Amino acid sequence: MLMAIALLATLSGGTVTFGDWMVVCDNGARCTATTAGEGPLDVTFVREPGPDSMLEIELDDNKNVEGRKVTILLGENTTDVEFVSRASLLSPGSLSWQAAVEPGHQIFDELRLGDSISLLEKGIDALSVSTDGLEAAFVYMDAMQGRLHNESALVVAGDIPAAQVPAAPALPVITVPPLSELPPTRLTEAEIARQRATYSCEREYERTGIGNKIDYVRIDASNTLALLTIECMAGATNSSERVMLVDNAGKVRLAKIEFGSGSDDEWAEALPGAYWDDTDQMLVTSGRASLSCGSSTQFAWDGEKFRRAKEESWGACDIGPTPSVTTWRAEIRVRHDQ
Repeated sequence: MLMAIALLATLSGGTVTFGDWMVVCDNGARCTATTAGEGPLDVTFVREPGPDSMLEIELDDNKNVEGRKVTILLGENTTDVEFVSRASLLSPGSLSWQAAVEPGHQIFDELRLGDSISLLEKGIDALSVSTDGLEAAFVYMDAMQGRLHNESALVVAGDIPAAQVPAAPALPVITVPPLSELPPTRLTEAEIARQRATYSCEREYERTGIGNKIDYVRIDASNTLALLTIECMAGATNSSERVMLVDNAGKVRLAKIEFGSGSDDEWAEALPGAYWDDTDQMLVTSGRASLSCGSSTQFAWDGEKFRRAKEESWGACDIGPTPSVTTWRAEIRVRHDQ
């Protein structure tokens, strides 16, 4: 099994599943294993690259954790690991139960011997997830981070010093302009009508009852982002938005968007499920492959084009939904204009 998983680690560039678990290692070598399926409890293991990183554990039943007293069971036994309430690793703005453990901790033996991870609360039925596939997921994480037979390995430890674990690879850097306090420049009704008429789609993909929805966001001192909902569907569960830029004189153009890692740019006729994230200051496009899986991409505005800054996926289409997990990311730096 070890050789097969190690080989998979050399070939894989996306999400993989082992039993009831989905694993993702992003371009920064951060590895995440999370439960997949229609379960009442989300359990996630996250490990950063490098020789000194610990394994972070998160349990989330998607309810308010404040004031609640819970017990964590591994199999039928209570673990001695202390879980505390902290800001969620995967769901900003919410709290979850978390712990961090060193490689070699007894919890790995407890996980191997038990068949489940459970959250037990007085007066409430235990919430449990299966550990089937979790050990293989840990081996995959070790392989992706260069830890096999290393002192810092989660499962297959050896005598290789932890100092020989590769450092985190450098992330792509995107420099963005500072925010502007100017109000957004809005399109005239005539221009909105012209944009709607310009973009057409096949009748079977037309939407009904869309209204005249258009969102404006000031993205720098010279440009406003305009997202115009158009009369097309991008799949059964996705809307479509025309992505435009408006200068301070009201002149409109299609946004230039860097979709991949290559040098070619594209002008977006439309993006599925596009919206502006005020918290991250990003253009986001998202879509579902099915009701149990999908993905999203965030784009950062660098003053000339929108550049791919973060990709996330949720759900393993073959075994069910999961929390949202980052699969690719860039480092964002704000330019300080003189």
